[in-house]
Amino acid sequence: MADLTNNISSNITGLWISTALDTPVWKEIVCGTDVSLDGSADITTTSTKCGTAKSKGSMSWSMSGSGVANHSPDSDELSADELIEIAQGTAQVLIRWQDNTTPANFYRSSTAHITAYTENAPEGGTVEFDFTAELQGNIDLTPAA
Repeated sequence: MADLTNNISSNITGLWISTALDTPVWKEIVCGTDVSLDGSADITTTSTKCGTAKSKGSMSWSMSGSGVANHSPDSDELSADELIEIAQGTAQVLIRWQDNTTPANFYRSSTAHITAYTENAPEGGTVEFDFTAELQGNIDLTPAA
């Protein structure tokens, strides 16, 4: 039976983006609140005289995150303004979600395009943002050495 003390706390994970693909310069999403990873694949169903044949297509992945806008992020943090700039462009980015242990016990990384961005300002609250990144290809599960 698994030991519950080995669970990975979401409080020690973060979401990073690098606009440099060859030599990544990672910036953590400033004041991040939530991260999610979603995947799906199309199933093709063909009825034949021998029965029903099903085949699975490639997985399609997206990662989304949210945070609170900050007007003075540190140099190693990615602000809401920078996310908007990336979303308005067409260049791919690197994206990774991992815990803060060394080496990471939880790691998800891929190249991506930022394809959606939303901001809102609830009454009495702070300016919040949400974004979605469509990942390209498979997800890397092994942190760089």
